[in-house]
This record gives sequence, structure tokens and C-alpha cells, in this order.
Amino acid sequence: MTCQSNWKDAFGDYVAETLSKEESIRLEGHLKECPDCRSDIEQIRLLRKGFAHLVDEHIPVDLLLEYHHTGKDSPILAGQPQWLPERMEAHLSLCSQCQTELKTLEAAREELRGPEKTSKKPAARRWVFLSARKFWYAVPAAAALLLMVLLNLPVSSKGPNLAVLPFEYSGPAEKESFAEGSVDDISRNFEKVSAVGIISSTSSAQYKRTNKRPRQIGEELGVDYFLTGAIRWDTAGKLAKIKIVPKLIRTSDETEFWRDSFEILDEELCSFPGTVVRQVTATLNVALLEPERRALESCPTGNIQAYEYFVKGNLYFQSRVLSPMQKAAQMYQKAIELDSNFVLAYCMLSRCLTEIFGHYLSDFQAPAKQAADKATRLQSDLPEVHLALAAYYYHIFEYDSATTHFSIASQGIPNNSDLWEEWGYMQRRQGLWHQAVANLERSLELDPRDIVVNLEIAKTFLFLRDYKKSENYLNRAIAVAPGGIQPYADKLVLYVIWQGSTQKARKVFRDAPKELGLESHYLCDMIEGNYEKCFPKLTAADTAFERRRDYFMANAFIFGLMNRIELMKTFYDSALMILQKQAPTRDGDPDFHAALSRAYAGVGHKEVAIREALKARELMPVSKNAVLAPTYIQNLAQVYTMVGEYDKAIDQLEYLFSIPSQISPALLRLDPMWAPLRGHARFQKLINERS
Repeated sequence: MTCQSNWKDAFGDYVAETLSKEESIRLEGHLKECPDCRSDIEQIRLLRKGFAHLVDEHIPVDLLLEYHHTGKDSPILAGQPQWLPERMEAHLSLCSQCQTELKTLEAAREELRGPEKTSKKPAARRWVFLSARKFWYAVPAAAALLLMVLLNLPVSSKGPNLAVLPFEYSGPAEKESFAEGSVDDISRNFEKVSAVGIISSTSSAQYKRTNKRPRQIGEELGVDYFLTGAIRWDTAGKLAKIKIVPKLIRTSDETEFWRDSFEILDEELCSFPGTVVRQVTATLNVALLEPERRALESCPTGNIQAYEYFVKGNLYFQSRVLSPMQKAAQMYQKAIELDSNFVLAYCMLSRCLTEIFGHYLSDFQAPAKQAADKATRLQSDLPEVHLALAAYYYHIFEYDSATTHFSIASQGIPNNSDLWEEWGYMQRRQGLWHQAVANLERSLELDPRDIVVNLEIAKTFLFLRDYKKSENYLNRAIAVAPGGIQPYADKLVLYVIWQGSTQKARKVFRDAPKELGLESHYLCDMIEGNYEKCFPKLTAADTAFERRRDYFMANAFIFGLMNRIELMKTFYDSALMILQKQAPTRDGDPDFHAALSRAYAGVGHKEVAIREALKARELMPVSKNAVLAPTYIQNLAQVYTMVGEYDKAIDQLEYLFSIPSQISPALLRLDPMWAPLRGHARFQKLINERS
């Protein structure tokens, strides 16, 4: 049995050596007698070692150099309590990034010193230290970029912000998606330019055939300029010709800042996006770094048909819905069949298959890795390759590898909104909540009309119990997509968790689309005791085991609230029969074991119910996924409540309050799930202390 002491919250501070001396002595006394807590401490040390670059701040450049030149006796270091020599050595032993930075600075020092300056005298060391500092500050842009990447912070552009709006198209209908995808590829090329902010095409695509004034578009997207224009596709002759007229509009005064005209053959279209980006950056007097210039000059494939499939695949990929994603994978596969060295197509195929196996069908995991490996063999230094690898490792819970690849990719495509979004989701899983918020907000800067990211930031603040900020992002999501259902459903749940009243939650229905489903009413009806309205319906189409199982479980729960015990057991028994049939294929799935635990608890099998609930929690611990883990901790608390183990249930609720989760005092007061605990003194104390 694990230790139930209150020391758990102090373990992180103890390992980081930030716990007070008195508390450290008391904790060490406890550790001498508690093997469970000693084991936890060792696990935290191992975790801290693996994520040293996330746990500690990095050593400042000046102090690294001072440490190298002067050593432990430096009076400067003695005045830095956060970075005393012993602490610095410990950090360097764990943090490969600071080790690399120190080597870089040492190399700079050698270059400055030259072969004739080999004196070891203190004065010479001081001169070299000051000279190296001058060298470092002589390249502030590179230093800022490097440090931001090392700190896992988003890199914000200091140059102009742009959006590429859809171009007007005229020509054969079968070529329209090709033309649209090529314009979308201009945005993707802008993502490589660090000195320009580019809005994702997901947001800018919403302005197709818009009547809005440029100034309004600028305000809504937060851009200084937008690129738009016209494409005319002429297939009348032997060779298809394309006339493209791009124009750059300044949003502040609605003037046309730049315009050009191109007549190209369709086989030249794949190099056109890079050409436009180079001309626009030159017009705006934006300097390109040499790697950026090379990337914009390269053509992704020499096969125009392969490029056509590629850009069509990108359009399908934007949806993140299963059916279009499968079509995207087919497009990328066709592109690869036409050009077996098309590295970007392999990258996008890997990302597409990763999305599919991560959210829908697990069978696609191996092909996703194969596509990423092929891209790596073709061009291992390409940032898109690292993004594909980062996404893959994130979805298989190898966070350390994913972090490395996200860091590298962010240097080459700093304006890719997908990168910051997925990195933020991964950091949230790791329990790095505030870093996750920073990256998700960076993604939202690049894709301001993305409703999903708005909702996910709102969810993140809900877990952090910053309910006002959560409400702000839900309001923003509603403003972006007033016809969407999910923001209203999430807002209803927020008001129940936050304010503990269904009155304000009910008001959400008045503003929401009529399609806001019965599931949302269910929450309010259940809390208000209107149980007769809560029974779900089973239609003729609901033949799948999963749907029928959930139907039986929901009915059983409602009958339990109504104290109709025999009917409750009947429905739990029906659910249990389905779950047992699913067991051979679902063993190891935490959702399955959680449902099984509640069904067993409902029919009175106490021991096996607890065992299954514990298994669900073990399969998805907080260290693996800090977002999903609270679901299984709450499930364990519910099972303990159902079988009468009230103290153990309260133990789990106390733990949920100690971590980011959706549990709140208001919810415990209202939700009838916890009604059996309300006469318990510990339960009431927990609510009062957390209110």
C-alpha cells in the first residue's frame, strides 16, 4: 500500500533543494521509515535528470564563462546564490544543452584569443572573458534565438506580420484545388522566415471571397499586411499557362504596397511560392538568413504531378478529421509513388498517419514511423523532418525525444502554428502546464481563428483552476465561430465547476445554437435532481458494443441516483456482459478497465471493482499524461464511494485537489455522485478548505 502522508507535495522541492532546512530534516526523518516515499523520491530524481533542461533555468552566459575562467573561487559566483559552483556543476552534469552552450563559448574564446595569446595569468583570463562577452553580444539575434529554443520558449517575430489570403481563381474546375494548395504553400514557405510573422492558412482561408475591409481583416488577424491576388489557369494551348498576379495590401491605410505579375507553365508552379516569399521579404526590407534563403530557393520536387498531389494533401490535412485525413494520406502516397525522393511528402505522410494512429486507428503507428525514417534518410537536417519525428514521439509518449525534435524544428520553421500547438499539448501531458500555455498562445498568435486551440487553452486554464481566463478563451472561441456548439457546451461545464450553480449554466442555452445537444441538458438535470429527464435513448443504429455499453452504464447510474437498486444492478449487469465480451481485445485500455470497475462496483463485486479501478489508474499515471490521468483518479474515487470505502475515496479527491484537474469544491457540493460522502467530516473539511 502506498504512503498516505501529506509529504507528497514537498518531494519536488526537496529534490530541487528548495525546501527549507527545517522541513528537509523532518522529511528525511519520514524517509528513513517509509520505503514508498523513498521510491517516489528516486523516481522524481530520475525524471528530473531526464528533463533537466525543463526543471532548472539555464545558466546565464556570463556565469558560464566566469565559472570556466575563474573556477569555484570566483567572487562573482559567490554573489549568485542560485548558481553557486556546486549547483552549477550539478546542473551541467544533467543538462546537455548548457554543456553544448559552454563548448560553444569556449570555442569563441579560443578564436578571440588566437595562437599568440596563451598566457595563463589572471589578467589575461580577465581580458579573454571580457573579449568573449563582446563577441557574444556582437551576435544578439543568434544568441536570442538559441536561448529561446533552449528555454523551450516560443520565438516571436519582431518584423511585420502577414497573412496570405485566398486568391481569386479562374480556369478549369479540376485545377482549382491545385491552385488553392499552391497559394497555401506560400504560407508554408513564409513559416521558414524568422523575421516575419505569418498567420496560418487555417485562419486566413476563412476570408475566401470576403467583403471585409483590409483594416478589419488586419484587426481580426493581427497583421500589418496581407497577400492576395488572382490566378488564371489557361489550358487552351498545347502547354497549360498560368498567370498569377499577387498583391500586398497594407492594412493600416488599405493601400496596395506591392504588386507583380507572373506568367508560368504549370510545371514551374512548385517553385513559385518560394519566389513570391523572396520578393515580398525584399519589398518589406526583411533580411533573410542564409539557411532561409536556401530553403526558399529549393524546389520540393521535380515532378509537377507529385507536387499537385502534395498540395491537395495539405488541404485535406488541415481538417484533422479522420475521413479527410485518410484522403490526405492517399494524396501523399501518390506523390511519393511519382517521386520516391520527395522528402516533404514523406514528412507530411508521417504526420498524417501519426494523427490517425494517435486519435483514431492504432494500426497506423508503424507506417507513420517508416515514413519519418525515410524522410530522415533523405534529408536529416530538414526542420519538417524533425517536426514529423517530434509528432511521432509525442504520440507514443517518448517525450524526451519529442522535445529534442521540437526544439530543432522550431529553429527552421519558427512560424509553424502546428509545431507550437503540438508542443503545447505534449507539455501539458508532461505536467508542464504554464509552458504549455505559452506555446499554445504562440500557436494562437499564428492561427488566431483556430477554434480548437482556443478551446484547448480554455481547458488548460480550467485544469489550473483559473476559471476567469478559461471563460475568456471560451468567449473568444464563440466570437470566432458563433455557430459552433462545443464552446457553449464547455462554457456550461465551466460554470458548474466554477460557480456551483446551474442557473448561470442554464443561461448558456439561450445564446447557444439549437443543436446544443441533450448531453448538455443532462448535466443540469442530473444536478437539479430531474432524473427522469436524464435517461439516454438507444436508437436502432446504436448496435456497436461501445454505444450499447455506454447506454446501459448511463441508465444504471441514473437508477442508482433514484435509489432503484434492482434496476441499477440489472443495467450494470447488462453492461458487464458486453465488457466481458470486449475483454480479449481491450485489455490494457484504461477506459475499458475504468468502465469495468464501475460495472463491477454496481453489481456489488467490491474487490474486483477496486482492482480494475486501480489498474486503470496505473495504466495512465500522471507522469505519462497529466491531462487524462485525473479522469482515472476520479474514477477510482467514484468506485471507492460506490463500494463504501469513503476514506479511500476522499484520499483520491484530496490528491486531485493537489494537481491540476477539473475537480472543484462547487462540483463536490453539487454532483450527486458524491452524495454518500457529504456526511463525512473529512469530506466537508476538504470542501471548506478548498473553497
